Amino acid sequence: MAHLVFDGHDLWFHSVNDAWLVRAIFDHIEAMIRADRFLPLPPELIEYAFNYYTWDAAQPLPLHPDVTPAAGAGEAPADAAPLSGVAFLTHADTDLLNLRAARDTLPADFGPVTGVALGSVRGEEQMQSLLAGAVGEAQIVLVRVHGRFEAVPGAARLLAHARTRGQRLLLISGTNEPDPELAALSLAPLPVLDSARAYLAASGWPNLRELLLSVSDSLRLTAYGAQPRRRWRCTACTTRTSRKAWTPRRRWPSGNAGAARPPRRPAVGILLYRAHALSGNTGFIDALVTALDDAGADALPVFTTSLRDTDERGDPHALALLRGQDGPRVDAVISTLSFAMTEVQGGAVTPAGEAVGAFARLGVPVVQGLTTGGPRGPWATSARGLNPLDTAMNVALPEFDGRLISVPFAFKERVGDGAGEAAARLVADPERAERVAGVAVRLARLRHVPNSEKRVAFVFTNSTAKASQVGNAVGLDSAASLLGVLRALRDDGYDVGTLPATSDELMHALLDRATYDTTLLTPAQLERAVLVPRERYAAWFADLPDAQQRRMRQQWGDPPGQAYLSGDSLALAGLHFGKMFVALQPPRGYGMDPDAIYHTPDLPPTHHYHALYRWLREPPAAGGSARTRWCMWASTARWNGCPARASA
Repeated sequence: MAHLVFDGHDLWFHSVNDAWLVRAIFDHIEAMIRADRFLPLPPELIEYAFNYYTWDAAQPLPLHPDVTPAAGAGEAPADAAPLSGVAFLTHADTDLLNLRAARDTLPADFGPVTGVALGSVRGEEQMQSLLAGAVGEAQIVLVRVHGRFEAVPGAARLLAHARTRGQRLLLISGTNEPDPELAALSLAPLPVLDSARAYLAASGWPNLRELLLSVSDSLRLTAYGAQPRRRWRCTACTTRTSRKAWTPRRRWPSGNAGAARPPRRPAVGILLYRAHALSGNTGFIDALVTALDDAGADALPVFTTSLRDTDERGDPHALALLRGQDGPRVDAVISTLSFAMTEVQGGAVTPAGEAVGAFARLGVPVVQGLTTGGPRGPWATSARGLNPLDTAMNVALPEFDGRLISVPFAFKERVGDGAGEAAARLVADPERAERVAGVAVRLARLRHVPNSEKRVAFVFTNSTAKASQVGNAVGLDSAASLLGVLRALRDDGYDVGTLPATSDELMHALLDRATYDTTLLTPAQLERAVLVPRERYAAWFADLPDAQQRRMRQQWGDPPGQAYLSGDSLALAGLHFGKMFVALQPPRGYGMDPDAIYHTPDLPPTHHYHALYRWLREPPAAGGSARTRWCMWASTARWNGCPARASA
């Protein structure tokens, strides 16, 4: 627990157990000292703050005109200062980054310009605090809201204050579409609203500067003279810098016909939002480009308004820049774009449709590089990981397009003085960026490996470690499905060896080899299993973080543990069919209540569970399965040994 008293305000914090949270609290204190006033809490601290006397949040006020706001809301003090300047409240962090750049170019007599991240306003009290400061003293209040205005905490207070103080309130939808409900609540003429919406839709700090001048001229009767909005030449573009770096890298120099051509580096396209490019919020993309370069690949960033901005065939315009005359210009794509191309039918079946077809026509794997809406600290210490909103926007919905989900690699971190505007930039975690780059590069290289050389692993579920539960799936014959897939792979040129005639034969062969069912397991089966020597596993175990090693030792003993051993080696159940390998997933635990094993989210993996997945990713030279043969097929010395990073 922590108790903070500042300028007559009491703040209590719970669960102060991590270094990042302590730093965040002190960063907020320093921000308030610099501002010489109490400031609303930043988003990352809000869920850790509470009122010592009550845990109940204030109820939001209705917006219906017949309902009177709470007492005191919107009442102007008798000694209220004259209104001055502009306040911009927005859900888009890129708006605030653009505002920072635009503010420095405004006329000296323009007046104060204040930015506020609406996402950081989590309660009525925070809105009231803003209205008691610069937001409440602005002549013009511009609000760009994603979703319904009523959902903004303190929305009724904001509206009542604007009416009482005579502020000009402009409410604009973040979708850049006209919104009659927002227009009806606004306190500004409709032409001014339409003009402001057009400037915001055009994006970029120059357009935001002209927007501020335009609304000032229209509503404050200044005469700055705003320029028309700048129309960007394309909705999907590569940056000039990326084109300059791309062309010489991909072209073999003339006059070297007799020289040995070096191995071609794979090419990876990166999709990002135009708003990030125009606001300068591209540090996370720079980190991804660097990670790809370190992994031996060339990167081609492409920014776009949305993947729903399509041509007559239904293909996103952004994909046209990744496609050449003779096929794709890239070997893989990393997308940092949220949502899905297709219209997802909530509560109903969503067909694959053209969204999947667009990526299929491009013909390369598309990896989803996850960006989050919050800082790294809470994510790293959370047992849940991604919050529900990030999971929906960046995992669940993109999967409808057929994108391959990787890991979070960029996190929103606050920049600036910590005041109300609290703009945030996406900041990459170097290790996570390397992970995303590694996935994309290995998939890119895999495209050029003949099917006959590729290795594929199939992992059967094995509920409760019983032989009778191998591949169990309600209403499905998983063994028959697997046999059908293996036959299809054989038709496509994969080495699947000699296949059983029936699915029953396949299952019996698998169970005769070895299982994790101790009531049936024999010493002979353990000897026929895939064996990982104690020394090899000890080296793999040493690669784990210290905290994870401690947890596994406490739960399962020193490596390699006591279960499923053949001599000193860990025994892994599975069967080879040519270059295919069918494995049984090891049990998540043993020697404890089965329900606890399957319903305890923080239960550390057993030694044999970790051993299987490490064995699957390692090349033969490192004692692995050879499934990652394409990792060995590398064009640079850095990759030839397949270091842990390359196969993580």
